[in-house]
Amino acid sequence: MTTSEIYIEKSSGTREPFDRAKLVDSLEKAGASMFVADDVSKEIEKELKEGMPTHQIYSQAFKLLRKKESRPAIRYSLRRSIADFGPTGFPFEDFVGEIFKAKGFLL
Repeated sequence: MTTSEIYIEKSSGTREPFDRAKLVDSLEKAGASMFVADDVSKEIEKELKEGMPTHQIYSQAFKLLRKKESRPAIRYSLRRSIADFGPTGFPFEDFVGEIFKAKGFLL
């Protein structure tokens, strides 16, 4: 079975074929070098299982990235943390707005 035939489960509950290019892109957007992003994605590909949830893929990718490049790993983690605030992004905006108010900035 090739990885394009392995379906993963997204956080929304939908399933889609694993796309290594998406993983590489997300790692590179976090600042990982092309070489490291490709290396991490190949490692993940070896461990893929049918129905594997995306949060498990993320967790494994983060661990591998942290061993290879710590700064991009921090950005990768932060990006995921912001996404955990919700699909709209508004909870995060509200959170940051409250921080600014507490520091005396007017919104």
